[in-house]
Amino acid sequence: MNEVKKRFIILIPVGIALLSFLTGGGIATHLISRENDSSALLVIYFSAIALFLTSLSVAFFWIFIERVRKNIEKSLNISKAAEHELLQTEQEYRQIFDGINDAVFVETLKGEVLDVNARACQIFGWSREEFLTKTTKDMVPPEYHALLPEEQDESTVSEEPFETVNVRANGEYFPVSVSGRIQTINKEKRLLVVVRDITEQKNVENELKKQHQFLSNVIESLTQPFYVINVDDYSIEISNSAARGGKPIGATATCYTMTHDRDTPCGGDEHPCPLREVVKSRGLVQYEHIHYDKDGNPRDFEVHGYPIFDSHGNVKQMIEYSLDITERKKAEENLLKFSRAITHSPTSVVITEANAKISYVNPAYLEGTGYTEDEVLGKYATFLYSDLHPKEFYKDIWKKVSAGNVWRGEISSRNSRDEIIWEAVSIAPVVDVGGKIINFVGVMEDITENKQILVEMEKAKEAAEAAAQAKADFLANMSHEIRTPLNAIYGMTSLMLDTPLNAEQQDFIETIRGGSDTLLKVINDILDFSKIEAGKIDLETQPFYVRSCMEDALDLLAEKAAGKMLDLAYLIEDDVPPVVIGDVTRLRQILVNLLNNAIKFTDKGEVVISMKSCLVENGQYELHFSVRDTGIGIPANKIDKLFKSFSQVDTSTTRKYGGTGLGLAISNQLAQNMGGTMWVESEEGKGSTFHFTILADAELNAKPLYSTDDVPQLSDKRVLIVDDNATNRLILVKQTESWGMKPRAIASGPDALELLASGEEFDIAILDMQMPEMDGFTLAQEISAEKKLATLPLIILTSIKREKARASDANVTAFLNKPIKTSNLFNVLMSIIDSTPMPEKELKKHTAIDSKMAERHPLRILLAEDNMINQKVALKLLSRLGYRADVAANGVEVIEALDRQTYDLVFMDIQMPEMDGDEATSQVRARWPQDRQPFIVAMTAHALEGDREKYLERGMDDYISKPINVNVLIKALEKANPIEDKST
Repeated sequence: MNEVKKRFIILIPVGIALLSFLTGGGIATHLISRENDSSALLVIYFSAIALFLTSLSVAFFWIFIERVRKNIEKSLNISKAAEHELLQTEQEYRQIFDGINDAVFVETLKGEVLDVNARACQIFGWSREEFLTKTTKDMVPPEYHALLPEEQDESTVSEEPFETVNVRANGEYFPVSVSGRIQTINKEKRLLVVVRDITEQKNVENELKKQHQFLSNVIESLTQPFYVINVDDYSIEISNSAARGGKPIGATATCYTMTHDRDTPCGGDEHPCPLREVVKSRGLVQYEHIHYDKDGNPRDFEVHGYPIFDSHGNVKQMIEYSLDITERKKAEENLLKFSRAITHSPTSVVITEANAKISYVNPAYLEGTGYTEDEVLGKYATFLYSDLHPKEFYKDIWKKVSAGNVWRGEISSRNSRDEIIWEAVSIAPVVDVGGKIINFVGVMEDITENKQILVEMEKAKEAAEAAAQAKADFLANMSHEIRTPLNAIYGMTSLMLDTPLNAEQQDFIETIRGGSDTLLKVINDILDFSKIEAGKIDLETQPFYVRSCMEDALDLLAEKAAGKMLDLAYLIEDDVPPVVIGDVTRLRQILVNLLNNAIKFTDKGEVVISMKSCLVENGQYELHFSVRDTGIGIPANKIDKLFKSFSQVDTSTTRKYGGTGLGLAISNQLAQNMGGTMWVESEEGKGSTFHFTILADAELNAKPLYSTDDVPQLSDKRVLIVDDNATNRLILVKQTESWGMKPRAIASGPDALELLASGEEFDIAILDMQMPEMDGFTLAQEISAEKKLATLPLIILTSIKREKARASDANVTAFLNKPIKTSNLFNVLMSIIDSTPMPEKELKKHTAIDSKMAERHPLRILLAEDNMINQKVALKLLSRLGYRADVAANGVEVIEALDRQTYDLVFMDIQMPEMDGDEATSQVRARWPQDRQPFIVAMTAHALEGDREKYLERGMDDYISKPINVNVLIKALEKANPIEDKST
């Protein structure tokens, strides 16, 4: 129908042309006939022809157009079909492309992304649109960029997959397998890249490696030989270091060459082949055999073989594991021996099950208790209980042993005759390999007779304790009695030191005070002798000058040495630190003990203390002291008695020289407590040298008492030293040289005069008083008689009191008492050279008493003291501090005084008649309210260990021991506060 229409439409212009021609011709003829006008007819005719031709042209053009249209329409129909087909093909391609499980990239040779599949977007995390803006470098870690070529070619692209690392959109690195190829697409070379995410694969590989490594470590860690052996050829597939013995196993190694050193497989009864047995039994095999180690010693082994099957159920390999059971064999033998030992042991042994039911008793138990096996076995141990222990006793035992612990103690039980017997018992649990208790073993020894002995010993112990308590009470009373007069000495010297004294008086009082301090410490130790025996002496730690400590010890015994005409001296090496940290009182006590012994047993000659040191570590020094004498010496066979308590060389020594024999024992113990030791070197008839060491830290940045830097006035001054004692000469030379002086030492007076006569000049001369041939005074007179020497300052060294009259005759400038103290020598030299004495440097001075303290801190004080001497000392000390105190002679008077008026502070003696200090304190605390109670200070001669705590627990506020120390007294006063008087 459409085709008919089309043809009809084509004929329209043809019809129109023909109609125009016919119509034009008709009209022209008609007109000509009417008008007879030929020209007009011609015009009309041609017009008709033209119209016809035009119409015909239109018709033919229409036909052409229609044909063109048809061709175009046909072409369009063909294009649409092709387009449809192409679109369908592209969709199929995209489905296949996106369906690939690996990431696929289409890139330019320069790495620019042209297309990716869906898997690429999923793996990397970018959308397809984002990928089209990326290059290869965006997907590769920065550290790999340098490896990428600018443009890919056949040489840089690998169709074989290789592993590398890519980067996701979130920056995460992940392992990949990559392959690629160059492909021509639309006449353009393109790079096709396939990327596979192998993260999971790598994780599996790593896990397998870990498992393999774990199994390898397990096998390698086995302490016994381990093999995996192939059935076919006996070759070793796997072995551990214990099997290899530290040697590499070759490819041809077999089980029989490695384990038995054989050339052929094992066989026979002596060396059965475990591999054959495993193949035959298709199960576990086990047997024992003996190997010999490299030293030829036999070792027992237990061999285990396990089959490994292949997929067809055939035994392919065998696991062989050998256990060295040598020790187990020995243990079994020992167990057998132990069993025999228990059977024949004289000690009773009982073994029970875990529920305490008796399963074994040895013959000794049956013999000791009188029971038979039938009477004991199968019964619970409770049937042996006696009535002497409470139920809790047995419960505690059961609780302890059930927890896996051993119980030891004494138990009473009953024998077959129903008699009580005592046994020393040890009960121990026996556990299996899993730690579970399976048995209990009890070992018992009959101690019934010992118990009787212990009862007697307990009585003796109680008697000894009573004696010890009596001794302690005696010591406490002795402490009180000794401290009362010592309090007077101590207190009065403290008061005298606060009065105007000349230098000699000051020296005397300080010596007395120093002696009191030492005596007080010694008394404290002796009165608390149990503390010394137990080695529980508390040591102080405070800095002190070593030189001052030695000089103080020498001062205490200087008069005693002078009385025997002995030279007393000390020598300190240059390496000794000037100030150390330790217990100066204990050190001085040791030195005094040793010096006292040396002087006691020396009739002529000298006693010298020497000291040197050695750095141990980190500022700690070992101080080495030695006290040498020229006395009677000690026989070699008696030296071992020296350091024992209450022991002397022999009884004749005690009768002649006296003493308790305790001094060296105490000194030795003190030295040990200070980290050192004590020993002696002696030769009978020639003298002794006692050595001891202590450990002490050096005070950092401490300066010596006197140094060259301090005394430029003495530098280069020439000093003449005349002394027949070589030790004294050495000491004086070292001391003067340390100050920069130039000493010249001479041994006698005549030699000194000869030297002076030779013209050698000196600034000062130091002359010893006691010299043979010519004493110091005579030498001084001879020197003064020489006109040119008349102005030479002369210093006399003497061990006796100064003879001022003779000094005037001999023109003596100054005296120095022996032993020579560095401080005194220094001051004398300075006073002569500089005419301005330099004050002596001391580590500490005595406490200056503040007479205005009562004005600053007023208190109403009551002194409770029955001893007149102690009253006097205490009142004097308080008076010097500005206080006035009332006195009560006993506890009754204390209560009466407090009834009369209010006191802020009560110094309470403990031992008083009628009512002692304890009772008085108790009544004060009970009778007066808290805000009206005075501050009570126990002032007592009881100064044993624990006394302070004891009195504080009894209601006293503070504690002062006698003799009274001013510093302690002041601190006690400062603690007390005035009570507000509410009566006004």
